[in-house]
Amino acid sequence: MLPACVSLLGGWHGACSVSYEMDDAERSRVAREKMDRGELPRVEPKHIWVQTGTWEPCALCDVVIGGSETGYELQFTLRLVSFWFHPACYTTWRTERSRP
Repeated sequence: MLPACVSLLGGWHGACSVSYEMDDAERSRVAREKMDRGELPRVEPKHIWVQTGTWEPCALCDVVIGGSETGYELQFTLRLVSFWFHPACYTTWRTERSRP
């Protein structure tokens, strides 16, 4: 379960990025569009690392994965490029890439 987005001392903390504000349908639509345009791969990654964010933008929602957030780094064989995802965006990408 993802942490809640809470207001604390005038700022927002927790899962407060656009990726978590998008509903499932919007994330799915964006994932399909990016895969159709070739911006996101449809193949299985060679490596997956789960770690705290390194201020890289999420490959699905384009929002930076902050240092206190969990980020999924995916590396692929064909292009030695890493794609970073928020947890919710990663789950959506996995679901959508398996659909015809």
